[in-house]
Amino acid sequence: MAYNPKMLRGAEIPLPGIDPKKHPKLATIKNDPTATVLDYEHHSVVLNKERKMAVYSACNIDGGAIPAEKIDRKGDFVNDDRVEVQQQIGKSFYKECGNVIDKGHLTKYEDAIWGKGLSTKQYLELGKSTFFYPNAVPQHMSMNRGMWSNLELYILDKEVDENDLKICLFTGPVLNKKDPWLIKPVDGARVQVPLHFWKIVLYKKDANLYALGFMMSHKTLLDETRLFVSKKVITKEFLKESIYF
Repeated sequence: MAYNPKMLRGAEIPLPGIDPKKHPKLATIKNDPTATVLDYEHHSVVLNKERKMAVYSACNIDGGAIPAEKIDRKGDFVNDDRVEVQQQIGKSFYKECGNVIDKGHLTKYEDAIWGKGLSTKQYLELGKSTFFYPNAVPQHMSMNRGMWSNLELYILDKEVDENDLKICLFTGPVLNKKDPWLIKPVDGARVQVPLHFWKIVLYKKDANLYALGFMMSHKTLLDETRLFVSKKVITKEFLKESIYF
């Protein structure tokens, strides 16, 4: 089941609206040119085909249905065949970036793993549904495995799981026209990388609806890599000074 807007009792939390002026080019499912929402297990993704990455990923988590057993992370990212491959940042891009750029989950692997009375195999399948490139964004490894991961663990383990809380969780990159470009073309095209990432958590407590928002940046970390440049036109002087080549 995909993202459920009626997850929180007594409140309907729809998928975020998309401003067509900011995101005029959304990816659509091949056999349905009007469908712009990619549904997975417990989460859904809307993809900007021009930037080749998600506008957001929306998921539900039921803290009262998280398994007591630890489900080991298994899987690797693959393209979603429902969307044209050229509309997804995939393996070629991350290969060009090297080990310093991670495939950062938007809906976290563990966020999709919940449900009552399920087998270990079924839990693994839920987690596997998060390993599609539309649900990934480029993040510097130090942020993805550091502060960003700590925030995700705090939300899931300390708040949702321990308090048996149900939440609606929205995550995405800030797609800005001034975002830096990867120096080297990928499959003949230039690719921009977002600098900022956000999360919004909605939950109910004492019959009241609450929302929390978070934002993080890896700009300083990206600057140190020398893999990216702020202008699409790459000068000979920049290439000469870059340690990338």
